[in-house]
Amino acid sequence: MTITVEATQDGLGFDGEPTDAAVWAAMQAGPEFEARPGGTHRPDDVEGGDVEGGDVEGGEEDNADGGREITAATRGADVLSGVGHTAAVGTAAAPAVDDATATLRRLRASVVAAHASAMRTQAALADRALAAMAAIAPPGGRIPAAVGDRGRGGPGWGTPAVDRPACHDTGLPGHAGASAPGTPPRPAPAIAPVEITAPAELTVDVTVVARDAAAIDGWVSLPAVVRQALDEVLRGSAHLAPRGGGHWVLTRAALVTSGPLPRVGDELRVQATTRIGAPGGFDPATAEVTLALRVTRGPDVLLEVLGGVFRWLARDGASHGGLAGAAGFAGIEAPGNPPGFAALEPVGAASGSRGARGWTEDAFKLPGRTTRTTLDAGDLDRLTRGDVAGVFGARYDQRGVNPSVRLAPGGPLAAVPELAPRGGAAGRGQLRASVSRLTGRVEHDGQPDPTHLAIAALTASWQAVSVFAMAAGLHLVIADAHLDVALPDERLELPDGLGRLSIEIHAPGHGAGPAVEAGLELVLTVTDIDLVPRPWLRGDIELRDAHGPVATIRGIALAVRERPGTPVGPAHGGVLPAFLGRVGATGESALLGELQMFHAARGDLAIALGPEFASAAGRTVCRLPGGGLRLVDRVMRVDGARGQLSGGASMITEYDSPADSWYYTDSPSPTMPNIVHMETSLQSALLLGYYLGATLTDPANDYVLRNLDGTATVRREVDLAGRTIRQRSTLLSTTVLSGAILQNFQYELFLVPVDGSGSHGSGRDGDDRDGEPFYVGESLFGFFTQRTLANQNGLDQGAFVPTWLERTNPAQADRRTIDVAARRAANAPLCAQGAMALLDQITVVDGGGDFGRGYLHAVRPTSPDDWFFARHFWLDPVMPGSLGVEAVIQALQEWMVQEGLTDDLVEPVFVVPAGLPMSWRYRGQIRPDDGEMTLEIHIKDVRRDGARARVVADASVWKPGMRIYGLTDIAAEARGRGAQSW
Repeated sequence: MTITVEATQDGLGFDGEPTDAAVWAAMQAGPEFEARPGGTHRPDDVEGGDVEGGDVEGGEEDNADGGREITAATRGADVLSGVGHTAAVGTAAAPAVDDATATLRRLRASVVAAHASAMRTQAALADRALAAMAAIAPPGGRIPAAVGDRGRGGPGWGTPAVDRPACHDTGLPGHAGASAPGTPPRPAPAIAPVEITAPAELTVDVTVVARDAAAIDGWVSLPAVVRQALDEVLRGSAHLAPRGGGHWVLTRAALVTSGPLPRVGDELRVQATTRIGAPGGFDPATAEVTLALRVTRGPDVLLEVLGGVFRWLARDGASHGGLAGAAGFAGIEAPGNPPGFAALEPVGAASGSRGARGWTEDAFKLPGRTTRTTLDAGDLDRLTRGDVAGVFGARYDQRGVNPSVRLAPGGPLAAVPELAPRGGAAGRGQLRASVSRLTGRVEHDGQPDPTHLAIAALTASWQAVSVFAMAAGLHLVIADAHLDVALPDERLELPDGLGRLSIEIHAPGHGAGPAVEAGLELVLTVTDIDLVPRPWLRGDIELRDAHGPVATIRGIALAVRERPGTPVGPAHGGVLPAFLGRVGATGESALLGELQMFHAARGDLAIALGPEFASAAGRTVCRLPGGGLRLVDRVMRVDGARGQLSGGASMITEYDSPADSWYYTDSPSPTMPNIVHMETSLQSALLLGYYLGATLTDPANDYVLRNLDGTATVRREVDLAGRTIRQRSTLLSTTVLSGAILQNFQYELFLVPVDGSGSHGSGRDGDDRDGEPFYVGESLFGFFTQRTLANQNGLDQGAFVPTWLERTNPAQADRRTIDVAARRAANAPLCAQGAMALLDQITVVDGGGDFGRGYLHAVRPTSPDDWFFARHFWLDPVMPGSLGVEAVIQALQEWMVQEGLTDDLVEPVFVVPAGLPMSWRYRGQIRPDDGEMTLEIHIKDVRRDGARARVVADASVWKPGMRIYGLTDIAAEARGRGAQSW
């Protein structure tokens, strides 16, 4: 008799459980099994757990607990497998029973045997897998419950690992410690300590509570977050467990910070995936473990590690797998890397090219001004106690509003022999420090810690950028702040890659033993520094010993961030809700500081001026100039209320003029040029009008600002290098028209005394006269809609007026040329350089011009790439009128040198002439697409008196087809050493 049975995966069943003694007895009685020692019976192809002989085919399925479980299917002698497959069961006979009963018994025995065979094969596979994990798992440590799922929950993120002792019993029949009733236990198979075959991918998913033994007022540091997350990886991934002959070392990683650092006690979720791969199976000499890690707080991602690489370090110090050379690497291409991350530059590469050319206009002006260039161990200790003013000077005293701005105790830096605010390849700062020790845990669970050197390098780097941030005074512009990570802000124009850093270990054996080597030097090169959206800096760091680089960290970025809820700008109406943290030159509390001025230039106008201006975000509206052209630092006081536009309101502002400012180094001589006199006074005036709410009278339209005309006079010569200028601006009138708002201002500039006493007492060289301004002026501004600006028709009501050279067309023999570019290339004295190099060639007609005293003509090509378009203004690029005026003055200065007017002067310098009012009218602007600026000068007076020479002229400036500037009594003056006033 032949019976055909259709066996389906879901429908095949049998009576009884395989753990019942009766079932096992039936299995043992089956003709297809033979007895084995110990009383258990197995198919021949899984003898001794020989899964290789059983056609093992692994699979995955979700278990009831939501974890991942390793399963296997094997073939036995009579295993019925597959869905919808057919098995033929042959005829059988027994004398004591009828044919049907015998057939059913044999069928039942075969089904039970097939089921038991599959379960025993699974147990054998589990033996091998758990034993392999036991060989590489830390004693008493945690092994992952799962193989990760690369496609679930994001790139490389898997599901939770669970606490499970290495090589525990599975609880399955036939596995050690779980034999079926009535059968002796099956001994666990012996696993030789040879080649290990671990799962290619393992995952960790745990929830932890943020901790940091060195936390400052509860704020956790970046190294502490990374350390805690990596600890969970070490506990949860069997890939990184120690073995004989060496240990793993984290040799490189890319970190991406996406959220503010946590506070102690915050609940964090750590998700990580490790992958192991090597040709020909797992071999410590060639294998590497890669890491992807994510730390989240609630729904927010705080930190990611991309492209982490662990390599094997033998006990003899030999590193396998090949490390990158000391010269650095271009970047890390890892799954999920943000675009552009691979473009991170090595220390001292292209990022410093502009600095190498001597370009200083874009140098960041530090809020803090200190004379300290070195720090000893005592200074660092004082910084751990928050005594920033005690280390860097009285100008750092914030009256206790920033108690959390301090160094963490026990840091690795021993001293700072170099602190250079303008040092480094990029000219943005350099710090050189000696490292007494690499702090941090050298061992993990009694074994060498694979992440020790990377975390120690990160800890030293974090301390270094913290010290530089304090010296730079980044915290001085904000209150109730702490040190945090710098983050990108899609609303603002910030450098690429902010919030991404890379760690590379060049000498993985350094400090691997219990005694960490000393004698390390750390060099921080600051690559970026800014105040928007909050004060921050970014730099590249190299740790090196006598043999060369030990570790390199690129792109480490630190920010100074206020505690949530702390105000950072004025409230409605411009009223201060609290002290914002900034102190002026004399110790007086400032109303607004550099943070608000930076936002007024290219950030959030609500932070700069108040919530009424929040709608201006991303719109082309009135702004302060930025970069080196932003020449107002602090608003000290406003006398007047928002909306008071009729006149009488006033504002006191301050501007610090460091001696190394770009306009001193780039001007023909190291004296303050006319452009700074004009811009610092005009910017203070326009800020008053904007603060009072001139454009709030018509909030539906976007208004931009243009200066229209003015007159200003230098009353006396003063040495402004390294001084603080105080501006007093007064609104005289406001006229509101359709599409335009006109405001007239009066302004005065004073010097803040050197001693900072606040009184205008005697100062150096008699500069500080009691209450007497050194510069005064009056000027008319207009706020215009774009439609109104489009109707500008120049100084001549739309008519084209040619230059004098075009009208008179003098013979070529009557013309001569001053080659300014050649003088500049030869580094000739009294010649502008860098950002102040405004002219290359000047045409001279001796005896020409409207006054017959001489005529100058020059054409200055312009390009959208000219530096001033990016500064003046954000989203509204135009050449500053004051820079056009400066070009005219430079032409006069070059003519004076050519005429020999400086030859007889001892150590001549150019100065802004005192006692001579200069007037201007602007009726148009040079825009990026205009292509050129043309100027002409009519000399009307030349004066010599002892050690001085002065030239006075009238001038005009054209854009293509239109005369737009008219200048009266514009002058240049050269002064020799010891010259007396006129």
